[in-house]
Amino acid sequence: LMKETVTTADGEVDEFEPSPLRAALEEAEGNTPAPPVEPTVIEKRQPATTITRPLRSAEEGTGEFVNVGRMQFEEQARAGTFIYSDADPTAAGELAGLRIADVLELGAMGKLCVIDADVAVADMVAATLDPRPDIKLTGVWVSLDSLDDIESRLKEEAKSEDALKAGLQQVISDIEWGVLSGLFEFTIINDDPKQSLKEIMRAVAYAAK
Repeated sequence: LMKETVTTADGEVDEFEPSPLRAALEEAEGNTPAPPVEPTVIEKRQPATTITRPLRSAEEGTGEFVNVGRMQFEEQARAGTFIYSDADPTAAGELAGLRIADVLELGAMGKLCVIDADVAVADMVAATLDPRPDIKLTGVWVSLDSLDDIESRLKEEAKSEDALKAGLQQVISDIEWGVLSGLFEFTIINDDPKQSLKEIMRAVAYAAK
């Protein structure tokens, strides 16, 4: 395969093979692969996550996290500042959340905010955003093809039969919630990465309208 190059934000030039996403899109549109392009600066933006734990040295100055005291965080949560807030998965006893203002800032730049959420977080996001006319919420449900496939995946991770049963019960509960919630315009069966990328891009195009 022909290599492509891209200039990163720090000025380094990386060499890589054409991405599966680009190839999938070109095939879906019936286009032939585009010729190599001149190096391009790629800039990623994401809303900052507000956290109560101290910033780690690698996080300082990145803009990816905002540290506040626990009392201030809880006050902001009560005031409806966050799209969602929950226990910080990276630090026991700490809190983390995504502020509405930070997502609106991305929207003002013409960008979409993607939230990778389990059912608990998705429920909080929907409760916060559904009443707001200034934010469009597009739901994408990602799963395997069948309960048998899900069970096989859980068997690889479960440490006991009880854990497996609990995991299956949670999955069934999650699926029931997803069906009854009416939040999801798209369902992606994640067993073929190429096809999944096509479906994700369809969802992104829909959300961007």
